[in-house]
Amino acid sequence: MLNIFSVATCLGQDVVYSQFYANPLYLNPSLAGSTISKRLSANYRNQWPSLNNAFTSYSVSYDQYIDGISGGIGVLASRNSDVGGLLTTNTAHLMYAFRLQASNKTNINMGLAAGLYQRRIDWESLDFADTDYDPQADYKYNSRLVPDFSFGAVLGHKDVFYVGTALHHLSQPVISFSDLDLDKLHLKYTIHTGGNIFLSNAYYLDEPPKVTLSPALVYIYQNKFQQINLGMNITVYPFVFGIWYRNALKNSDAIIALVGFQLRGFQFGYSYDATISKFSNATGGAHEISLGFRFAPSPLSKRTLEKQKEIPCPRF
Repeated sequence: MLNIFSVATCLGQDVVYSQFYANPLYLNPSLAGSTISKRLSANYRNQWPSLNNAFTSYSVSYDQYIDGISGGIGVLASRNSDVGGLLTTNTAHLMYAFRLQASNKTNINMGLAAGLYQRRIDWESLDFADTDYDPQADYKYNSRLVPDFSFGAVLGHKDVFYVGTALHHLSQPVISFSDLDLDKLHLKYTIHTGGNIFLSNAYYLDEPPKVTLSPALVYIYQNKFQQINLGMNITVYPFVFGIWYRNALKNSDAIIALVGFQLRGFQFGYSYDATISKFSNATGGAHEISLGFRFAPSPLSKRTLEKQKEIPCPRF
C-alpha cells in the first residue's frame, strides 16, 4: 500500500544529473550553441536501483550555433519515471541563446527556454487498505500539462574560466492532481563555475589538450532543498576521469566517480554515485551514462571561431 497523499502532494523536485555538463541544455539554457559546432547529447540515470529502480531519468538534446542570428538554438526532451512508472514527468523545450562578445577574450551567452511540462500518475496501479476508496473522487486529474519557462546566462573568459546561472520554472505553474491543492512547480536556482588548467597545448574545438585539469562547482536550490557538487575531471586525452563530492548542506550525500572517453567528436561517460549519507549505499547508489557527438564545424563556423570562442565548460 502507498500513502496517496505523499504522492499527490510531492514537490516536483527536479532530477539532478551527476554528469552536469554532459547534459548542458538541462543545466542551463544559455549553453545552447556554446560549442559553436553542432552537438547531440543523450543521458540516462538510474537512481537507487536496489529499490526496484525507484527513479529513472532520460534526456536527449540537440543544439548548434547560427552566425546569422548571433546565437545558438537548442531542443531538449526529458522523461522521469518514479516508483516503477507510478509517477512520470515528461518535458519538451525549445531554446535560444544570444551571444555577446564582451571583449576579444570574453563571451557572454544569455538564453531563454520555453516548453511544456507534463506530470502524470497511474491511479490504477495503486492499492488501498480501503478497497472501496476511489482516489479520483478527491484527485480528479491523472495528468497535468503546463507551460514552462527558464532563463540562464553564462560568461566564458578565453578557454580557461566560466561562470553561469540559471532560473528554471519561472512561471511556477500548479501541477497538483486536485483543484484543492495548489502544489506548484517550484523555482529552481542554479549557479555553476569552473575552469581548465592546461598541462599541455591550449584547447581548440574538438582537439583538446593532452592533459587538462577541470575543477568545477555547481550549486542548486529548489523549494528549500539545497545541494553543492564540487570536484574535478582529469583529461588524459582521449580518456577522462573524475571525482566529485555532493553535499546537501545538512548532510553529505554521495561520492561520484566518473570515467569517460572522447575522440573525433564522439564522447561516452559513465559515473557511479556511492551514497555516504545515513541512507547508506544499500539503495544501490546511482548509475549514469552519457553519450554525445559533436559534428565537424562548417566553413562558416571556422571563420566565426576567429571572433566567437567556445564557452570552456567541461564535457561531462
